[in-house]
Amino acid sequence: MNKLRQRLGKRLRALSIGATVMLVVGLTTVLGGGTAVALWSIDSASIIASARADTLRALDKPVATATTATQISLQAGDGVKSDTLSPRYSLERSVTSDFSNPVAVGTADSSTFTDNGHLAAVATSSTFTKIVMGTDAGCGITAGKVMCWGNNTSGQLGQGTLEGNSGTPLQVKSHADDVQSDLPADVAILDIAAGLRTFCVTTSTQDVYCWGRNESGAATGNSTDMKPFPTKVAATPRGNVSSITVGNSSACAPFDGFGAYCWGSNSVGQLGAGIAVSAGPFAPRKVLSAAAGSDIPAGTTLQMIRAGNDMGCVITSGVAYCWGVTSIAV
Repeated sequence: MNKLRQRLGKRLRALSIGATVMLVVGLTTVLGGGTAVALWSIDSASIIASARADTLRALDKPVATATTATQISLQAGDGVKSDTLSPRYSLERSVTSDFSNPVAVGTADSSTFTDNGHLAAVATSSTFTKIVMGTDAGCGITAGKVMCWGNNTSGQLGQGTLEGNSGTPLQVKSHADDVQSDLPADVAILDIAAGLRTFCVTTSTQDVYCWGRNESGAATGNSTDMKPFPTKVAATPRGNVSSITVGNSSACAPFDGFGAYCWGSNSVGQLGAGIAVSAGPFAPRKVLSAAAGSDIPAGTTLQMIRAGNDMGCVITSGVAYCWGVTSIAV
């Protein structure tokens, strides 16, 4: 017998009402004919809720049991159950008022959910020259330093921990803050890039430092454990490196006078180095040019390099060259 399935849908709408953010929650059940809807606003952590119910047996209106700058815990009353039927709940999020293209946040037997990092933006006095976003955290460059915010369960904030969240940008720990960090305190950050939950920067000292989830060695090239502190990528060429790119499981950077190098996984050839396909992780390997059998012309200057979902691409002389999983529609 099919189980009773109930869906808890969280609709996020940003309205022009000062600093207030309005959120709509829809509760539906396959046994009912309508919805139970609650509308609440979050403004300085105050919550206002109202509900209407026109289902056969509507759930109690959802209530926000806890809110912070980056987190909301939502609880609804239990749904209908019997000896043979048990309710199951799922939380979905959409950024449109008509709840189009919802993203699943979680599914459970409990009607209590916690959602992280999807409330109102937090103002900051810092001026960022570049901001990048990963799966559930962001980082930016300000005054030659790097700051991060959001989820930190994989060390994405570079604080030396694997827990907690922050709705306020935090400066990534340097060696002066904690000796476990490889990042010198007196270097300028030139560029920053985000993968899924891995972040990397290039510095004025011709080095690359990464931290976070370290998917398939994307942060180190020699290990796959999470890195809550910035870790220096070893064995990179000693050339100026002003840009960086991070994909799902690899990272790449162009080094002046040496060409492009990639590290991490090569499970589908995403390093572009002509080596055997293997999950690795691999230390930095040079992306092949024509001299080694590649289509990329030898001696040309790379204009751009990007790592993506198990693939990489460069642009040189206005022409793009790609490797890895490249069966994509254009």
